[in-house]
Amino acid sequence: MTGIKGRRWGANVYVDTAIAVGSLFYVDSNHVLQPLAPGTSGDFLKTNGTGAAPSWGTPSGGGGGGGASGALVLLESHTASSSASLNFTTRNATGQSGNTIQADYDDYIVKFLDVVPASDGVNLLTRAILSGTPDSSSKYLWALTYGVASGIGGAGNDTVAQTAISVGTITNTANFTFSGSMELFGPRNSVHKSVTGHFRHRFSAGDARRIGTTLHASYENATAIDGLQFLMSSGNIASGTIRVYGVAK
Repeated sequence: MTGIKGRRWGANVYVDTAIAVGSLFYVDSNHVLQPLAPGTSGDFLKTNGTGAAPSWGTPSGGGGGGGASGALVLLESHTASSSASLNFTTRNATGQSGNTIQADYDDYIVKFLDVVPASDGVNLLTRAILSGTPDSSSKYLWALTYGVASGIGGAGNDTVAQTAISVGTITNTANFTFSGSMELFGPRNSVHKSVTGHFRHRFSAGDARRIGTTLHASYENATAIDGLQFLMSSGNIASGTIRVYGVAK
C-alpha cells in the first residue's frame, strides 16, 4: 500500500495493487472506502439501499442490455451480402452467449431492415433450426393478408403443411426493400410454435403496388428449437440486415 505523491488524501484512501483493475469504490457503514470487485460482462450496478453495500446484478430476462420487463435485448444480428441464407444459431451481441434461442426468453422478435433479394419476385422464407440444423420438413403452415389501396388480398396455406414459412414476396427493383418485424412465441415450449408478423414491401417489378402484409403462421413441431434460418425461395439475399431480439420477462 503506497500513497500518491503530491496529493493530500484521507486516511483510508490509498493505492493498492491487490485491488482488481475495474473495481469500483463505495463508502461502507463506517464511512470507509471499500472496493467492489468487477462484475461479469453485461451485469449492471445494483444499489441495495441505505447502509448496504452495492452489488452487481443480471438484467431481467438474461444479460447484455435488457432490464425492465418488455425491453428488447439484442441477441444476434447479421447483414446479408449475396448470402445463400442467414442462420441464427449463436448469440453474437455483447453480454450474450450460447444458442440464439434459449429458455431465458419465451418471446422473440425478429427485425428486418431493408432486405433485398438477388432475384425479382421471390419469397423470403424462414425455418426453425434444431440442434444446429434447419428443419426443411413439411411442418409449417402460414397465411398472409396484404392490403393495398384497391383492396385486400391473401396468400398461403394453412391446411397443408409446407417446408418453410413464407414471410412475403419481394422485388429487387432499385430503391424498394422489405422491412418489418416478426414475433415468435414459446419456441422452447413442447407445443406447436406460433408466429405473427407485419411487413412493408413491393411484390415484383411487374406489380407496382406497395404492400402492407400481415403474417399468421405456425411451426407444427413440439420439439424445442434453438435457432432460425432466413433464405429466399430462389437465389441469394443480396443485402439487408436481420436482427433477433429477446423480450425481457
